[in-house]
Amino acid sequence: YTTFSSIAGLVAKAFQAEGPSFMVSSSCTSGATALHAAAGMIKSGLLDIVIVGGVEAPLAEGLLEQYQRTGILSTQQPA
Repeated sequence: YTTFSSIAGLVAKAFQAEGPSFMVSSSCTSGATALHAAAGMIKSGLLDIVIVGGVEAPLAEGLLEQYQRTGILSTQQPA
């Protein structure tokens, strides 16, 4: 059993990385938020190298329809 939050640690282990590993969950902006955090860590000198990734997968049944009903999805282009 693997939770979503442990994926960051598994990726770090696969790359034999040292230092902090964490997951950002902020809906559609997770990738951009993670990139922003990583850039700040590099700029501050806390880290020299970072690995950043992002994915949004609305897998729960009816979730995409719920997003559409609430108006949080773009009507002009895919989010």
